Amino acid sequence: MTNPMKGETTIDLGGETYTCRLTVDALIKIETELDKGILAITQRISEADVRLNDLAVILYHALRGGSNDVTQTDIKRIIAN
Repeated sequence: MTNPMKGETTIDLGGETYTCRLTVDALIKIETELDKGILAITQRISEADVRLNDLAVILYHALRGGSNDVTQTDIKRIIAN
């Protein structure tokens, strides 16, 4: 069960339900991997100027922040399906 007070949400991907949470650590890792600040990243997403790799990075860290044991290979498989 998710805890909205902690910023958790659930998403359904590839027939499975996952808990996502963008922790401070997850946000730092996203910024580092994409070499952009989180506001610039969200702006690009809102303008539909986003690459699949960007989405994979964000999804990976959001799922890991939600205590899911997923790998980057799992994320690519989820996106491909």
